Amino acid sequence: MIVELVAASAVSFPTGKSVIVSGGKAWPLQNTLYEIKCADMVCQWNLLEQRLLKSRAYHVSMLIPKKLDALSVYCGSNYEGIQGK
Repeated sequence: MIVELVAASAVSFPTGKSVIVSGGKAWPLQNTLYEIKCADMVCQWNLLEQRLLKSRAYHVSMLIPKKLDALSVYCGSNYEGIQGK
């Protein structure tokens, strides 16, 4: 499956072994997340089961350490930024 990723955003996964990409066309809005893993100069794209709760366009991504995640600290277990596992 070929997906057009216009105005996408990427952030390296905390393990340092993959990159998470979100975004895509401005319309329809996107809620999908992709993971890119590379080994021995061969890369593989995977569509993740997790989805953003709200579809968006022109994504911006950044890695926020758990200890600095204000929403998680403030809301506790009631905060769910993504759907899935």
